[in-house]
Amino acid sequence: MLDKTKFIMLVLIALSGIPFGILIAGMTREELRPGRKWFKLIAAASLVCMIGSFLATSGDSLAIALTVFAFTLMISLVPLAYLEYKRKK
Repeated sequence: MLDKTKFIMLVLIALSGIPFGILIAGMTREELRPGRKWFKLIAAASLVCMIGSFLATSGDSLAIALTVFAFTLMISLVPLAYLEYKRKK
């Protein structure tokens, strides 16, 4: 099982995907529209991998795998949310 410190570190790593996604969205504004399908594909692949990891692994391996895929999911979803926000303005 994960101890409290490892769990907190993994959550912080996963949540760090949000600022990295904002950074990517801010630096690549002109590429967001053409890359929309790729961001959606990455998000969908991350979700599938998270479910697969949940079913195939356990313990610390599961926590690490879920953290990696959650980070990737957040990196791909934040630019899409940014694009939708800018479109509505």
